[in-house]
Amino acid sequence: MRPMLRLLMGLGLLACGSSPPAAPTNGHTTTSELAALERPDSGSRGARPVVRSGELVMGLDATRTLIARRMAVPDHADPPFRATVALWESGPVAHRLPWHYDDVFIAHAALLPGGGLAVIDAPGRLVLLDSPQSAPRIVAEGANGPIGVSPDGERITFVYGDMPDFELVEVTRAGGPPRAVTTALAPVWCGAPGRANGSAVFASGSGGEAGAWISSPGESPWRVAGVPFPSGLSAPHAVALGDRDVYVYETEVGIAVLDVRGSLVHSTQSGRAPFLHGDGTLEYLTSAGWQSIVLSARAVTP
Repeated sequence: MRPMLRLLMGLGLLACGSSPPAAPTNGHTTTSELAALERPDSGSRGARPVVRSGELVMGLDATRTLIARRMAVPDHADPPFRATVALWESGPVAHRLPWHYDDVFIAHAALLPGGGLAVIDAPGRLVLLDSPQSAPRIVAEGANGPIGVSPDGERITFVYGDMPDFELVEVTRAGGPPRAVTTALAPVWCGAPGRANGSAVFASGSGGEAGAWISSPGESPWRVAGVPFPSGLSAPHAVALGDRDVYVYETEVGIAVLDVRGSLVHSTQSGRAPFLHGDGTLEYLTSAGWQSIVLSARAVTP
């Protein structure tokens, strides 16, 4: 496959997962129907919602899941991805939560620690909500997803620029002007902050070939050789696995867990929408439903 075609297919802004339906009208559940809507599923940590045909997982954390239903958009539309996004909470039976953007077309959404959410709305503004139904607060404009969030929720990344000249930028939860995370590495996509200030992981096509890149505090970003690059609709996330920091993300074909020093801890050739819990339990979605495995901190090579 030609490198540029691989780049465009890898962009979370474009084709991700299954083909979009014509429009999320018939069968779409409105907020007024939430009380009667439940989705049973198996799982030792509480049920995740079942992901139906035409739906995509946009993000998840320990207890919540964002499920998107895509809207068909014309070629070269701005933004190139629009969806309605449902917020679900795990439990004995997964249940849907009302939130500010129910039944509203948006470009992207991500979960923030403490119950908040980050959203890129249809006009491309990055807005933050302290709780699902609180008023949105605009912190940046011209944003493109996916939205990356640091483990403490204080740093938020997105890509900025005109396609394909995207670079990764970061804003703080408190607001203020965006800070450039990458420079002259376009096209950049699927980025997220690490646990340490100044750290990040992202995909870049710099040099004409897609690859995984890491930015560490006080160092220039560097390409990680021989590992799959981030792709898909949701951004990577950072977590501590034992005494090591790792990044977890979707790839073109499956899932990768990458040590911040560039060692590949774990990878799969299938699955999507991964989330790594602090105890090493890795949840992810397969064609058979939600699955989980336990990763050992000993698997991380020094």
